[in-house]
Amino acid sequence: DEGGFAPALGSNEGALKVIEGNRRIKASRKNSLEVIPARIARGQYTPAQIIALRANLSLILHSLRKPNAIQEFNAVRQLEKQGKSEAAILQLTGMPIQTIRRWQRLGNLCKSLMTAFESGKIGARVAHEAAKLSNKYQEKLTVILEKNKRLTLHDVLQIKQIKEAEAIEFLPVEMFELTDKERS
Repeated sequence: DEGGFAPALGSNEGALKVIEGNRRIKASRKNSLEVIPARIARGQYTPAQIIALRANLSLILHSLRKPNAIQEFNAVRQLEKQGKSEAAILQLTGMPIQTIRRWQRLGNLCKSLMTAFESGKIGARVAHEAAKLSNKYQEKLTVILEKNKRLTLHDVLQIKQIKEAEAIEFLPVEMFELTDKERS
């Protein structure tokens, strides 16, 4: 299954029931995948056994989900370079579509922040938040990174506040004045 986490299905009296992976199946259907890889747990299960199986699968999957952010990002980027669609990337990696799109947005990072992310100097969450900013504000983050030798989520949030404050400065004053009707 190429490193992805396939949904688990239980077989009860010939019918398949999703035990784990409802969201993965929904995302696969939404992306029009004709085939959804799955693991089949054969046998007769009572409702209590299904609950226990679901709990065990959740624990196992949770313990396995310690992805290396840089490897995930590079995998998505490599598949994009090969011309793969989001649906194909989903099927090949087993990543939820939202995760794929977050990795794709990192393409908005300026070169210095991308290099810092790829070298592990900034974490995935910081990189994701920085990628939402324009180059002007990413360059401000680069200055902070060079000065402090690190970049935190707090730094990114401070730059976002500066961006918002600068945007408000350009709004017409009339937008903040109450009309006579609004005062009463």
